[in-house]
Order: sequence, then C-alpha cells, then structure tokens
Amino acid sequence: LASQLWKTGNADAMMLATMIVDPKEMTESDLHSWAESIQYYVVADMFVRDIVTCSPHARRCMDVWRNSTREYVAQCGWDLVALAALNDKDLPDTPFAITIERIEKGIASAPNRVRHAMNNALIAIGLRNDSLRTKALAAASRIGKVNVDHGQTGCKTPDAAEYITKTLAICMVCGGPA
Repeated sequence: LASQLWKTGNADAMMLATMIVDPKEMTESDLHSWAESIQYYVVADMFVRDIVTCSPHARRCMDVWRNSTREYVAQCGWDLVALAALNDKDLPDTPFAITIERIEKGIASAPNRVRHAMNNALIAIGLRNDSLRTKALAAASRIGKVNVDHGQTGCKTPDAAEYITKTLAICMVCGGPA
C-alpha cells in the first residue's frame, strides 16, 4: 500500500506512505527510487526522518544523496548529515569537520532547499561537541546570512552561529547535552 501511495506522486499520499511503510523492508534501491521522485521539501523531510533514518542504508544514502544534482535528493542527503551529527555517536568527528569545510565552500551556490538543509547540517554539527562547535561557529561567521526562499510561509532560515549559541545556552541552563 505504501508503495502504491508513493507512486501517485501526490504529496499527501506520499506523506501517508512515509507513515505506514516499514523502513526495514525498504531496500537501498527502493530508497533511491523514492528519493528521486520527491518534488516537495516537506515530503523530503518526512521521508528522511520517518524512513531513511530507520533503515540500515542511511549512511550510504547520506553519502550518495548529498552529492546529487537533484535539489530534493541533495536536500535528503544533507538532512541525513544533520540527523547523523545529532544522533549517531558512533561516527567519528573527522568527516564532520571536513563536511563543515564543504558546507562553507558550497552553500552559497547550492539550490534553495539544499542551502536550507546545509545550514541545518552546519547547526547540527556545531551542536555535536565543543571541538566541532568551534569550527562550525567560525564557518558560520564566514558564511554569514543564508538566504532561502520559503515561499509564502512564515518560515525563516536561522542564522547558524546564533542558533548554535542559543541552543548551547539553553542546554547549559537545562543541564541537557549539546
């Protein structure tokens, strides 16, 4: 049923598909096929959060997709970078440090939704630990304001340095990890 819903191309049906599919039953080929058919950033967000991160193929998809020339596929890849930075403590820091450099070099020329996802990835990497935070804050300072067209919504793209700093301050008050 999830596959049939996804194949309609209707955003609402695709979002429903993300809610009912069993991510562990999705092959890497299935994930690539689904990613290639995304035409709406909200579907991309749900697809990554509800399916890809729960599959055993997330790391490989992250590496492949963030190099895609297709806007929503690349968005998915960068969304996975952000989620890995926040949640996958088994990954070493070195790839994230390299990723900060890549974000800094490429964010200005990236497609709209990719810029948004790269900015979120920079924030997430900056929240991973003190060492990466220092590197992310320096990069955010050099990058400056990231402009993303959110359409006719109230959404705003957060300033990465400001967001990292505010989040860290909240975590310090609450005693939570950052």
